[in-house]
Amino acid sequence: MARDILHVGDVGIPILVQVIDRVTKQPVDLTDFVSGFVRLKKPGTAPTNKAAVLHDGPNGWIKYITVGGDIDTPGPWKAQAYQVTTTGDGPWSGDEDEFLVRANLS
Repeated sequence: MARDILHVGDVGIPILVQVIDRVTKQPVDLTDFVSGFVRLKKPGTAPTNKAAVLHDGPNGWIKYITVGGDIDTPGPWKAQAYQVTTTGDGPWSGDEDEFLVRANLS
């Protein structure tokens, strides 16, 4: 995660997630990234898949940059790398990361 706390309505915020090999406990090299998602789960809803882009391939990082309407509910959220593939390998999923979304002052 680029930031641990967001606010309702935040846009342009990169949400970073990493894919770690469950056996070696090392980052998966995503240099040949083909596709994948950052899966977001807000309180009380099913997860939503957002198309990811490569952030730091050799160290297993992908990202999604928030747009209007994404961050619309205060509370604890989760993010996860999901169905990440490279040329000829995968898919992988990452561990869940948690972050907090706060309401704006009124």
